[in-house]
Amino acid sequence: MLTEGLVAKWRQLIAEDPRSIAEICRAINKDRSWYNTLKPGRDPGAFTVMALARELRVPIHELLEEEGAISLSSDSCYSEQVNQQASKVLSDVFRVAHNRLQKYGHEATAASNSTLPLLLQWWHDQRGCLIGHDMLADRFDIIKAPETGDKIVTPAKVGARSLAAQMLGTDSADALLQLVRTFDRESQERLISSYREVSDSGRPALSAPISARITTPHDAKSIHVEYFRLQLPVVAPSGDKFVLSYCFPV
Repeated sequence: MLTEGLVAKWRQLIAEDPRSIAEICRAINKDRSWYNTLKPGRDPGAFTVMALARELRVPIHELLEEEGAISLSSDSCYSEQVNQQASKVLSDVFRVAHNRLQKYGHEATAASNSTLPLLLQWWHDQRGCLIGHDMLADRFDIIKAPETGDKIVTPAKVGARSLAAQMLGTDSADALLQLVRTFDRESQERLISSYREVSDSGRPALSAPISARITTPHDAKSIHVEYFRLQLPVVAPSGDKFVLSYCFPV
C-alpha cells in the first residue's frame, strides 16, 4: 500500500530519470494516466513495482522503503534475513494473484502479455497439471521434484529461451545438471529445500532477488547474474511431480 512518503519518493525517482513520464509509463506497460493514480492508499501491484524498479535501475526494496526508514545493513546475515522475508512477501503476493484468478477468471491478465502473468494464468487454468504448455515451454525449465534423501536438484528439461539456456549457450538438461554440481553443498541444500517446499505445499513461490557468480562447466567462463526465480508445482499425466522454474533478470 502506498503512503504519502512512498508516493513522493516514486515521483522523485521518476523525475530524476532522463526519460519523460510518458516514456517510463510505456516501459512498464502503463498509460500516461497511470502516473496520476500514484496516491496514498493505492496498491500498485507486484508486477508494476518490479517493472518500475527495473526501469529506474533501483532495488525493489528502495521502492518499498520510505526515506528515513532503517536501510539494509551491509551485514550479510542481516541481508539474508531481509531477503528471506522479501521472498515470503512476494510468495504471498503470488498466492493472492492465484486467488484473484480463481475469482475473476481470464480478465485478471487479459491486459498483459508478459510471461509472468501468462504462466500464472496457464498454471491456474490447468490446476497444476503439466499439459497444454507448448507455447510457453521454451521460457522455463522443468525440474524433478526432490525426494527425501536427494542430494542435488535434477533438471528434466531446459527451455530453449530460458535464462539457464541463455547463460549456458545450450538447452541441454545435462549441461544445467553439471552447472548445479559446481555449487557448494550449502547452496545445493538450499536449492533442494526450496523445490521440495514448493512441490510439497502445492503453492507457487517467487524468490527474493538472487545474486550469483556462476562458472559455466563447458568453457569455465565466469558470469555474474542477478535474477528472480518463479517456481510452479506441477504434476505430469503420468503422476510424476515436477516444479517449473522460470528465472528472469532483476
